[in-house]
Amino acid sequence: MIEKPAVLSNVLERAVRALRRAARSDDLSIITYHAVTDRACPLFSGRAGFAHSSELIADHAAFLARRYRPIRLSDAIDAWRSQTGVGRAAVVMFDDGYAGSLRVAASVLQRHGIPTAVSVVTGVIDNTDLIWRDKLHWLLSGSHGERTRDAVRALYRAAGVETSPAEPIMELTRRVFLSESLSCLLDELLARAGTSGPALAERYRPYVTSEELGRADPRWVEIVNHTHGHPVMAGLPLKRQIEELETARAAIVRWTGRAPRAFAIPFGLREHYDDTTLTAAAATGHTAMLDLRRRGNHAHRVRKGVLELSRFPAPVDGSEALARVMTATFGKGTA
Repeated sequence: MIEKPAVLSNVLERAVRALRRAARSDDLSIITYHAVTDRACPLFSGRAGFAHSSELIADHAAFLARRYRPIRLSDAIDAWRSQTGVGRAAVVMFDDGYAGSLRVAASVLQRHGIPTAVSVVTGVIDNTDLIWRDKLHWLLSGSHGERTRDAVRALYRAAGVETSPAEPIMELTRRVFLSESLSCLLDELLARAGTSGPALAERYRPYVTSEELGRADPRWVEIVNHTHGHPVMAGLPLKRQIEELETARAAIVRWTGRAPRAFAIPFGLREHYDDTTLTAAAATGHTAMLDLRRRGNHAHRVRKGVLELSRFPAPVDGSEALARVMTATFGKGTA
């Protein structure tokens, strides 16, 4: 049985949090999506929370336009860096550079007066290959799943990484990143399956093209650096992290004529980056770095000249679910 003082304490704590939220004039939500599609695709199917329909994007957009002040990511960065405030604002982002972000979502959002930011993995733009996570998902979700799981676990055991049969392979590879060896293994497994990353990319065409990036109206679409190969940054030394960001930044400049101001950390949880990542972001000319730690943006966090902002993944349900997630995110603070 719960003691009454404990119940009262919980009620008071929730009330205090609600009052603090109400008193804040600067609540910036950065909502992050990945794929947007109305058709089934083997690269997206079965990935929880990964793909949204155009109808759901429209539902979320109507809610954001009604309840928040949607703004450009750069405008949010400028406001936070100058500490002039953003009000009750929201930024909409799409990770990885999937085609639906520009071909479907951007126009839906624009009809509601909402700009968007698209963080691109430059190594797969123009569908020259697949992001390594997309290769892994394709292998695991098909008839090659058992062989893939066994091969990946064997690779990790050989590298001295503790793993158990209960840990999903997608989680294992995100927890510990074996850069070159994992990439080589995935390409080998695809070859055994009679295909390759470039062949699958050509078949499904999942990513935007450099031409589309160049045509995107900067008033409505901002391109963000999401690295060249989508690594776990904490698993790389400083030199490699800088190379990832520099290579991607140069490609974005070449395609759009504009340097990206922001860097969105792949995966984005605390274990996926470190202070070295912040150093790399500063060294490559980025003024903001975005994690995916589901925190509210209530405080002015600048380290090494880089503004740190937090994002949260969009729910795969309607606007009521989005409202609940946004309220919960603000309650988490900035720690």
